[in-house]
Amino acid sequence: MAQKKINRTEYIEHLAISLGISKVQAETVIKSVLDIIVENVSDGNIVNLTGFGSFYPITRKDRWGVDPRSGDKIKIKSSKSAGFRLGKQFKDKVKESQRQRPRQLTD
Repeated sequence: MAQKKINRTEYIEHLAISLGISKVQAETVIKSVLDIIVENVSDGNIVNLTGFGSFYPITRKDRWGVDPRSGDKIKIKSSKSAGFRLGKQFKDKVKESQRQRPRQLTD
């Protein structure tokens, strides 16, 4: 079974139908939730959505690396990023769906 990607527009449609609200209202809800998550993680906070997962900041310190073209040692600057860790209910749901589908063999 091929995986289907759900884009933002489709997600807005699903949310609008699920909550019985307009697409504009659903888009506002999604934008607000994402803005809150991004703002908090950017400020260094962990956003924990119980059962779904946790968004958290990642800070990488300065480190030394090797330029693959020249082989020279280079200094890689520190950087900030974000991570996501699945919640238990989310993990369990994914595992359950994997068990229910027969495994397809490839040639």
